[in-house]
Amino acid sequence: MTALLTTAEIKEHLRISTTDTTQDAMLALYADASVEEAGKFLGMNLETGTVIKKFDNFVESHSIRGLPSKRSSLMELRNPVTAITSITYIDSNGDSQTLASTEYRLTYEGEVGRHARIVENFSKTFPSVHFGLDVITVTYVSGYTALTVPNQIKAALLLMIGDLYENREDASTYTVSKIPNDSIVRLMPFRCQNL
Repeated sequence: MTALLTTAEIKEHLRISTTDTTQDAMLALYADASVEEAGKFLGMNLETGTVIKKFDNFVESHSIRGLPSKRSSLMELRNPVTAITSITYIDSNGDSQTLASTEYRLTYEGEVGRHARIVENFSKTFPSVHFGLDVITVTYVSGYTALTVPNQIKAALLLMIGDLYENREDASTYTVSKIPNDSIVRLMPFRCQNL
């Protein structure tokens, strides 16, 4: 069962006695399904796990009237990022290298649920990489725990579980969304743009 909610929290929400264990397996199924569906809707990993993402380059250079003006990171990650495990790359000589953690830092753009971005650390410059696809590999940990999941997401998950519990059969063939409207309202502030 998901680590974001306890069985006791789910039973309290559904007004089921905590001593009644006859429905625990079904509640665990509903909880896992709700976390999966909410994660798809949000475009992020809700539960903590390791993610591997590949990139073609560290930065993209912009110019104004032919003069170099700005370098921006191409390495956007899905929130919530809790740790960067490693960054490896193929250097311009074709050799595999590991980027030291002192060379970069993690920044967040926009509000909650928006992108995390790996940028050059102050007074540092990203190394040159081999020309090609997927020459940079970022391994990172993303997701929430029971202690860090925002209350709005937890409330949305409980509403989704409640909807599955109360409506055990398909109510209509005209269902537009698998997520109840009240849950969507609570999840929207955390929704990531496509990466």
